This record gives sequence, structure tokens and C-alpha cells, in this order.
Amino acid sequence: MIRALLVGINEYKTKPLRGALNDVERMRAYLKSRGVADGAVAVLPEAQATKVKIEQSLVALLNSGEPGDHLLFYFSGHGSQQPSADPDESDGLDEVLCPIDWRDDPETSLSDNRIAEIVASLRPGASLTLVFDACHSGDGAAIGPEQGTRFQPTSSRPPRRQKRARWSKVRATLSEGSMLVAACADSETAVEARFEFVPFGVFTWHFTNILSQEEGLTVRDAVKQTGVEVKQHDMHPQIDPPSTALADKPFLASA
Repeated sequence: MIRALLVGINEYKTKPLRGALNDVERMRAYLKSRGVADGAVAVLPEAQATKVKIEQSLVALLNSGEPGDHLLFYFSGHGSQQPSADPDESDGLDEVLCPIDWRDDPETSLSDNRIAEIVASLRPGASLTLVFDACHSGDGAAIGPEQGTRFQPTSSRPPRRQKRARWSKVRATLSEGSMLVAACADSETAVEARFEFVPFGVFTWHFTNILSQEEGLTVRDAVKQTGVEVKQHDMHPQIDPPSTALADKPFLASA
């Protein structure tokens, strides 16, 4: 059984987005085309997507997983970085997702450390895929007037000193039956743009198109084909860990 948690946020207090809710509806439509029941898909849009509610819903998703189930946590919105007190962070920064109540501080950010804690509770025999159409790099190269970046700048963020492992804490927690699919590499910016006059995340638009067009396509091949489509936006989608066997199966297949 496939169970999913879909989060989409446009109405940030600073730097609002336009395509995140459309992304969620697009992902929900894809899941429905796969025969996933509406009751197996939890959606947190806009004001519902607070830090507390996302954490609670993600915990509930992980707790619901039975052997043979595949769980999906999809997030479309802003990412950022926050100063970290963790000595394991070589650059002094935590990667974070920005809930609707994000206010430029660690207390309102959903950090990679916290996501890793929740992911670690995945039950044996269940599978987990995280899909983040967001970024944590502040570089906005080649962004045109019809595009927007999915990064929240922070007043406390020091200049990026070096490239580093994306979502390093989450990656360290991932097991053979789990993986992260990210819209872009650590030094890049996730972008949204208009398709057929409607705003979407560039990654989500192409990724769902490709999955829908070729049933049974492996995640690795789908991400590779998506990378070809989004290359013009200076985006290179990533799979973590790169060698995971789950990437060599169709999207949301059991481990």
C-alpha cells in the first residue's frame, strides 16, 4: 500500500511562491492515477503546514508504515540554511525546510536533524521516499522574470563557505529501503516557472510528466530524464544515497 504526506506552501510572509499548491495537486493527481486511495494521502496546504503540524503528520506517516508499504513525504516550498550548534556540521549550517510559520530562526525551521530523527523510525519492511522540490542554496543564477527561486534568505546566514553533503543528517539515516529525491544539487537553486500559463515547480512538472508517460520506469531513469529537461534552469536533480537499490525500482515500489 502507498501512503503519502504532501506539503505545499505559497503564502510565506516573505518571498511568497506561486507554484507549490499546483505541485501538490499535480502529485496528488499522479498518485490517484496509480490507484492510491484518497484516504491514504494526507495534504497540508498553506496555513495547515506549520512546523508542528508537519512534524506530527510526518511522525504519523512513519508510524503507519507496515511491511510492504511505501511511504512518500513530498514537500514543495522554500528551503534555507540556519546556523547550527551541531559540531558535526563542518560548515556550521543546518539545511532546513521552511514551514508556513517560518520566521528566520532555527526554532521555526524544520531541520535536517529533526527530519533524520523521524526518518529513523521507519519500520522494518516498509519503504520511504522523500521528495523535496525546494533548495537551500542562495545562488539565483539565470533566473528570469517568469521564474522564482525556492530559497528563503536569512539575516543570520553566513556566506556559504564550501560545498557540502546535501541534507547530510537525513542521508546518514536513510536505510536500504529509503531514499531522498531532491530537485537540485547542493550548490544550485530550485526554480518554479509557468507551464501552459500555470506556475509549477520545474522539477515537479517534468518528474511527474515522465513518470506518467512511462509506466514501470525506474526512479533512477526518471530522475535522469528529468535532469535533461531541467538542465536549462541550471538544476541537476539528485538521489541520496546514490547507490540505493530503491532507485532501481519503479517510483513508490516496495523495497
